[in-house]
Amino acid sequence: MACSNCGGADHNIQTCPSVRRCGQCGGRGHDRRNCPAVPQARPVAPARPVPHVRPPPPPRPEHARSDARWDQIARLHAVCARTDNLLAHLYWPENTRHFETSRRAHECGDGWRLRATPGHGVRVPEGIPSRPTLNFFVADKDWVAAYATAAENRQITHGLLVRRQAIEQFGRRPGFEFVEIRVGHPTGYGVTDPADFWRFDIGNHRFAVLDAMRSATVARLATPEREASRFIDLPGGSIVATW
Repeated sequence: MACSNCGGADHNIQTCPSVRRCGQCGGRGHDRRNCPAVPQARPVAPARPVPHVRPPPPPRPEHARSDARWDQIARLHAVCARTDNLLAHLYWPENTRHFETSRRAHECGDGWRLRATPGHGVRVPEGIPSRPTLNFFVADKDWVAAYATAAENRQITHGLLVRRQAIEQFGRRPGFEFVEIRVGHPTGYGVTDPADFWRFDIGNHRFAVLDAMRSATVARLATPEREASRFIDLPGGSIVATW
C-alpha cells in the first residue's frame, strides 16, 4: 500500500521520511500534541460563580447614638463652659409639639412662649390646688454631662438655653416667684403650708423623671394660677441656644 502522506510505494506513513517525528517519543505519523505517550490532561470543570455577599456593617460606637445629637451635646458643653448664669428648659417627648410651635414663632422674630403647669414638686394633699410652675436646670458642665445620658435614656431631645437674668425678671413680677429647689420633704425644713410644696423635691422620686439629671440643680418659676397668667414670652435676645 502506498504511503498516504507522500504516495511512495516502498513505505507507509509510519516510516515516511517526510513526516515530522514526534518530539515526545520520536515516532512518526503524529506530533507531540497527539502522542499516545503523553498523558491526557483531565478536563477542568468551570469554576462555580461566587455568590455576592454584602460585607457586614462596621461596628457602631459604644453609645450608638445619633451623630447629630452628639454634635449638639458638644455644642452645649462649649456654650455652658464659656457662658455663666444659663438655665436649660427641656421638653419631654410628649411635649415636643410645643417646642416646634415656639421655635417657629421665634424664627419669625417673636418671643419664645412657655406655659407653666401644676404638679411639680412635692405632691399637695388632695383638694388643694398645685401651683403652676416652669422647671429649669442650672446649665453648667455637670448638667451637660448628666443630660447626655438622660437624653438617650429618656429620649429628651428638645430644649433651650436661656439667660438666667430673663427668668429672674419674671420672678419679680406680682404673683410670680423664682427659686432654686430644695431636695427633701418640706416638713424637714419646717414648711407645712401646701402652697409652698412646689419649692421642694423628694430626692428618691427624681430618678423616674430626671434619670441622670436627678442630682442637677433645679430652679422653678411659679406663676399665678389663672390660665392667662401662666404664659410667659421670653425675649429673643435671652435665648442662647435651641435644639
